[in-house]
Amino acid sequence: MTNRRNLMIVLGIIGILFIGWLNWQFPHALTSSDSIADIIWCVVILGALIPSLASQMGASQAAKYATIWGSIFIVFLIGYSFREDLHGVSDRIKSNLFPYAAVQTGNAHISFTKAVDGHFYIEAEINHTPVLFMVDTGATRTTLTLADAKRLGVDVENLSYNEPIHTASGMDFVATTQLTDIKVGDLTLMGISASVSKNLKGHSLLGMNFLKKLKGFTVEGNRLTLQVK
Repeated sequence: MTNRRNLMIVLGIIGILFIGWLNWQFPHALTSSDSIADIIWCVVILGALIPSLASQMGASQAAKYATIWGSIFIVFLIGYSFREDLHGVSDRIKSNLFPYAAVQTGNAHISFTKAVDGHFYIEAEINHTPVLFMVDTGATRTTLTLADAKRLGVDVENLSYNEPIHTASGMDFVATTQLTDIKVGDLTLMGISASVSKNLKGHSLLGMNFLKKLKGFTVEGNRLTLQVK
């Protein structure tokens, strides 16, 4: 009986300390009645489970199983009660692992993390086809590689490559095509003209004719933020 009581006291103290630490780290997560009710319900279930385990097996064995099931309850409880705070953490992890993936901040901002090569990349969708762009503020117009243009269904063989442009590699002659839309995150821009280059290697370039259609954009440190509204 004494061992059972000590086990319940120890687990109770650990649980209270852990919940207190979480509330200190995420101070707004437990302000709703639903989150508090979830914790109370979890405690009630554990309180009923621990004596049952202890009566059927030794205190040490009961402690082991109680710890396992208690951990499972806590993981689910954390995921639910702190889901809004953890959403920001998941976005940060996502942006570091996949810097080209859009991280939406409300309805007004979309941000991207600088890649290891020092450039910003944006994965956009054109005609329901994903295209990975490198952001180039020095490019007047968005430019597609020949491979990307073909994937988008552009008839590259019948384009006229007679428009001269200056690039970092020198003079190039490109053709012009019209994109029905470019979608980035929840943002969709219509009627963007683009160049098609036979000589552009690597990634297509997202130029100023796209960026100027936004309300604004900023670069701070390793983060590019598109201001949508």
